This record gives sequence, C-alpha cells and structure tokens, in this order.
Amino acid sequence: MNTRRYALRLIALPAGVFLAVVAANLIIDPQAVFGTGIFGVTPNANTRYLAFANYRATADHFDGLLFGSSRAAAIPSDELSRRVSGVNFARFVVNGGNVIDYLPILEFAVRDKARKGARLRAVFLMLDADNLGRRPLSQEAIQQLAPPGLSGQSAFTFWWANLTAIEFKSWRDTIRLGLHQRGNGVAASEIPPEMPQVAPLPPVVGTTRDEQLERVTRRPEFARHLKALERIAALCHDAGIALVVAAAPLSRYNAQRYDAADLATAVATVSRIVPLWDFTFSDFLSDRPEIWVDWSHFKPQVGRMMLARVSGEPMPEGWKGFGTQRPGP
Repeated sequence: MNTRRYALRLIALPAGVFLAVVAANLIIDPQAVFGTGIFGVTPNANTRYLAFANYRATADHFDGLLFGSSRAAAIPSDELSRRVSGVNFARFVVNGGNVIDYLPILEFAVRDKARKGARLRAVFLMLDADNLGRRPLSQEAIQQLAPPGLSGQSAFTFWWANLTAIEFKSWRDTIRLGLHQRGNGVAASEIPPEMPQVAPLPPVVGTTRDEQLERVTRRPEFARHLKALERIAALCHDAGIALVVAAAPLSRYNAQRYDAADLATAVATVSRIVPLWDFTFSDFLSDRPEIWVDWSHFKPQVGRMMLARVSGEPMPEGWKGFGTQRPGP
C-alpha cells in the first residue's frame, strides 16, 4: 500500500506542476496568443502571431501590406494610403522583422486573394540594412514564434510551446503591467502595441576598431535574405502588385558598429534585386535627438518625410538630401 501511495505521489507531483504551468499560460497569456486578455496588454506579446491573426480575420478590408520591423511603427498608415492611390494597408510591423518573416505572409496573402477572386494592389517594405543577414528572431524566442501555417511547423508545435513554457519573468511582467493599467484606469486599446522597448539614445563615445566592426555581408543568413527578397519581388511582379522598398535610416550610434563600406555593399546588393529608396546613411538626423525615440527607432516625423520623398514631394529645408533613389535591376 505504501509503495502504491509513493508511486501515486511521484506521478501526481509532476502532473500538478504541468497543469499549473498550463493554467498560468492560459490565464496570464504572456504572448497574447490565447486571447484571454485578463491582464490587458502584455510586454511580451507575439507581434508576429497577432499581426497575422488580425489580417486573417479582416483580410477583405485590405488590398495592401506594410512590412517592417518595429521601426516601421513610425510609418502612418493613413498617409501611406493617401500617397498610394488609397490602398488600405494591413500592418505587419513586428519586433526584429526581416524578409524571412515577410515572405510567407505575402505568399499566403497572394494565394488567399486569388482564391477570393481579388488581388493585392501594393506592398510597402521597410528594410533595415543593419538587420540584413541576421538569424530570424522567430527562431530565437517564444514571443517571436511565427504563427502556424507560415513557419512550416505544425499547429501542435506552436500551441504546445505556448502552453508549456515556464516563463516566470514574463508572467510577472504581464501581471505587473496589467495591474498598473487597471490602477490608472487605462484601457488596453489605448496602449500602442508597437511601442518599442529599447534603451534611451546614448552618446556616440568613439570609433570602434576596424577589426571589431560588424560586416553584414559576412553573416551566414545574408544569402538567404537576398533569396527571400528575390522571391518577394517575383511574387509582386507576377501578381501585378506595386512594390516599394525603403531602407530605414540608421542613427549614428547604430551605424558606428558596422563597417561602412560593407554596409554600403549590402545596400547596393539589395538595389540590384529591387528598386530601392535608400535612407540608411542619413547621418545628419542623429544631430536632432527630438526626432528619435531611442538609438534604434525614429518618430513619425521621419516616417512622414520618407513617404514624402518616395512620393516625389518637395522636401523642406533641412531635409533636401534625405534619401537616395536606387533604380534597381
């Protein structure tokens, strides 16, 4: 009898821990994938999953796609629409996003529109030159997991990972933010889901030694990024979709970590695949801290100027040299 009780306890303990973890993930929902919403906006929301889920639920309302990392939060949808023949853009603005993330979404959207007898009219893609060749974040952390149906993994794998992850810090942060929102009477809908969480703008402290500078073109995934971009360009061409690609400006603090010649080579390589509006080397912007959120993200004023430049509008004083058009292949 004692042996049986001991065996039952051995089974009950891990089973209880497992059920407690599942319950915590369902109730707290740190990645915001289960839709419980008990604690409101979570700082660990899976923006890839949320953007795709929103698109699938409202796809008929959109005839354009906006792709970008969190830097693209500075691109106003209404102004983009006004400058692109009234196209209604679905926003795929995701943390650390790159072309590896965007390609399967575009493939899905093209198939989905064709099935419904409709089509996409335009794609606006913001590239980060310093992000080219990086391993996709969707392969690094649970809050960046690509949604099932896009990543090649099964739905079971996605949901199992979200149900069984032990995330003490994410649980704590989600609960704290939720309680803070309630205490201040803030509705979840009032909090911007794309607000970047990065350190304040630091000073440029000196020149990094040449051997320490990062070279984008030497990253293992660089060729894969280029192939994904080629596929995006081909899809848009074959489906009659207007494609606009713009490279986001880098702050001086960001740019100093990279070999300038290598970064220029990476941008030039991109422009041999697609026509490119290149804002990468807008070094003068770093002298205006009021237009930066932090060392990596600029404010909507810069996004509006990018759209104005792409649209061929006259640029005001101080912005005359902003952006270079590279004609493409």
